[in-house]
Amino acid sequence: MLSVNHFQRGIHKLGNDVSPEVRMAMHSLVSASPLPDLQGTKELIRSGGPRAAAWLHDKEIGSPFVIPAIYQPESHIPLAIWQACPSTSNGNEQAHQNVNRDGTGLTLLAAIMRGMHYDKRAMAAVDLMHSSAIHQRDQPPNYFYRAGRAVLRQVRVQKRKVSKVDDDLVDTYRRYDVNLELGRKALERFLNPHLSSKTRDSWQRKLQEYRAQHEHLRGQAKDLAARGSGTSTERDITQPTVFDHPSIVQRRTRT
Repeated sequence: MLSVNHFQRGIHKLGNDVSPEVRMAMHSLVSASPLPDLQGTKELIRSGGPRAAAWLHDKEIGSPFVIPAIYQPESHIPLAIWQACPSTSNGNEQAHQNVNRDGTGLTLLAAIMRGMHYDKRAMAAVDLMHSSAIHQRDQPPNYFYRAGRAVLRQVRVQKRKVSKVDDDLVDTYRRYDVNLELGRKALERFLNPHLSSKTRDSWQRKLQEYRAQHEHLRGQAKDLAARGSGTSTERDITQPTVFDHPSIVQRRTRT
């Protein structure tokens, strides 16, 4: 069986290049029971755009083992065994680790002897667990332990995301200040009574550009502040600025 997490992660990487309907059809291929219309599901995916069609082509032609590894009716694994197997590839990865630990590139006799020794160690650990409830690891790999690790992993991920939002908020405030200073200097030149009409119109256009950027940064900062940790120094950027000067507002209203 294929790891469901790895399979779904590949679908997630397609992003917005596939529609929600096509994405749902892709997820439906992970099933222990026959789909009502398997060929119709494949046709829906195939017609979902270039990336969706390439995704299905890879599963059917490039890696033909994938569909039987996620869709039980296409496999030769009995249903009872399929349902009893975990939906992850942790067992396969553990087997690879055990092989690498015992050695690779061995002769046939050495490999058989290593395998025999591994089997003895594994059976001794199982017998010890059954007789004395002493596990070979410090933490028993039960559902509670895995669920707790999953929660801690999610906490770390969320902390990284929030920290990234805080950094983006600080950078947005910096760009906000830079744009505000550019707007202040542009307003001083715009209000210069000795400017020609052509030069004044040029500064007016610059002011409108700075004003649009000002509104964008203000909205972006508000959104980031709402999603941040709250530990960053939030600023009140709703106060009137140079872009609320009557001359700019009146000219903007006329245009």
